[in-house]
Amino acid sequence: MSRSASFLALLLSACTCSRDPTEGALADNVGEAFAACNEAEIRFLAAKHNVQLVFAPCGSNNFSSYRWAPDGTRIFFQLVLSANVMDANAADKRTITLPIPKPVGSPAWLGDTRVAVPVAAAEEGGDVRIALYEVPATPEPGDQAVGTLAGSAELIPLPGLVAADQLTRGEGAGELLFAGRRAADGPWEILRLDLGERAVSPAFPSVSGAFDTFTYAAEQGLVVLGHGDTVRVVDAATGEERDRWTPARRGSLDATGRWLLLEHAGSAISVFNQRTWGEISEQARKREEARGEAFAERLPEGMDRVVQPPTLSVADREGGGRWTFTAALGDGATWYPGSPGWISFFLWGFEGKQVKRNVALWDVSGHLAAIANGEERFALEPFEAPADDGEGPGEPAPDVE
Repeated sequence: MSRSASFLALLLSACTCSRDPTEGALADNVGEAFAACNEAEIRFLAAKHNVQLVFAPCGSNNFSSYRWAPDGTRIFFQLVLSANVMDANAADKRTITLPIPKPVGSPAWLGDTRVAVPVAAAEEGGDVRIALYEVPATPEPGDQAVGTLAGSAELIPLPGLVAADQLTRGEGAGELLFAGRRAADGPWEILRLDLGERAVSPAFPSVSGAFDTFTYAAEQGLVVLGHGDTVRVVDAATGEERDRWTPARRGSLDATGRWLLLEHAGSAISVFNQRTWGEISEQARKREEARGEAFAERLPEGMDRVVQPPTLSVADREGGGRWTFTAALGDGATWYPGSPGWISFFLWGFEGKQVKRNVALWDVSGHLAAIANGEERFALEPFEAPADDGEGPGEPAPDVE
């Protein structure tokens, strides 16, 4: 068994739960929407949908970014003021804090142990920098499991740039791609840092158009650009647009180039009345909805009554069409490098109910096989454009243009 496969098996066993902890627990009032984190419920829902949680279900999971190493055994995660790496393959999940300045964007792994992180300028108004750090191999049992690493990172200034984010490995370990800004209110540019020459240059001169998010599929030579509510797949060499998807805010291609993982804002749901599938009877659900509506009418003006949960879908660029994952909700999704057909994302909730934020792993290979074979699968639905008024699904979105 591979190291990443062993890690996945360990996570799966940790999420096992045999009984629905919410069974028979009917809500008495809308205030239950603000109840404390229910670890048993989260573990049950994760196991129900074969979703694996990387961190404790009710921990203080204030993550701003994460990234898996290429071999899938280490995960970088950023908290408010620190950059950390957890050895997810170790039995004790040992975690270390990197000795680098304050991170200011999402990182990239250049190899199984080398990580690049954008960090703050040395002085106010100065150039943003890239910190390179070589994470040591897994310590032997008995060594320090938690703490700050010794040594220092290599810091590379990025001349003329005030911001750097969305780092990703380029064609090789000596090339780093990233989104950079030359002014605080300026547009993002996709730039390339040659780590040998320490030179920054445009990464894809033929690619044009504003973007908020970008991902790069080196195997296919394709750039995926998200801007507003549209995602475009563009040839990195020619700038030719291959396909376009809307509504979508961010996209990520798998290694084959067939499957495009997309993120969008889902249909609006009540902030105060969130229940998982089958948790209560339809009659009780209607009573709760009526209570929630009455409660919302008494709220101060400007306070949110509904939320559009971050929702994941997948587009079949070979066979056509798009499907929504309805069981687990989240964003920041990537294809997990440790096992084909697995995705990782920031967990928002399950079955329309928000839970504590976490990093999740999900085997969607069965979902992809069902799409490819024209079969139905539980919690996988043909895509429909979300409604933002809480009334349910809207009109179907167009397929690939």
